[in-house]
Amino acid sequence: MRHKHKRMGIEKRIYKTNINQMLRYLTLIFYGVFGIGCIYAFLLIFCFSTFKIPSDSMEPQLQTGDQVLVNKWIAGPRLFNIFASMKGKRVDIYRVPGVGQIKRNDILVFNYPHPYSWERIEMHIMQYYIKRCLGLPGDSIRIEQGFYRNNHTKEPLGNVESQANLSRQKADRMPDGVYRCFPFDSTFNWNVHDFGPLYIPEKGIELP
Repeated sequence: MRHKHKRMGIEKRIYKTNINQMLRYLTLIFYGVFGIGCIYAFLLIFCFSTFKIPSDSMEPQLQTGDQVLVNKWIAGPRLFNIFASMKGKRVDIYRVPGVGQIKRNDILVFNYPHPYSWERIEMHIMQYYIKRCLGLPGDSIRIEQGFYRNNHTKEPLGNVESQANLSRQKADRMPDGVYRCFPFDSTFNWNVHDFGPLYIPEKGIELP
């Protein structure tokens, strides 16, 4: 009988030991997953994000549905209430200073500035554009016979092959909504063949 009780006591200790080891393993797994989640969230907020190409406007370099990885360190990450933004609420945005500078011909991801109304500039986190930078603050950009031009550089801008194809297209074969462009005013008569010059204001510049 004494041996039986002793064996039962040993079995209980082994059982408790196994439970304690299992709890320790589960605790380590929990903290590991939690730590990885925190690191991943930190990287998404401050270092990089992925975006899907929403349209064919960047073809052939980028196809519809392609995924691009955005380096946030160049311009600096933005801090805002993402949940409020997804609900369509107005949010305050704070930008952390970046460590680089945007250059001409860089591919940029930015939020569409008029998600709700043309009357004001707002932001919706799920509405974004992926475009190529043709000009920087202080530049004047224009289109001459279908080709992009910048007064501060002679380097090719954008997809030159596509611009060449566009320059050969006749205006009367394009839909009016495609051929004519901003500001849709007969005084300027700007179109996809001849546009501008359009000045990009620098910081601190006052416009009339």
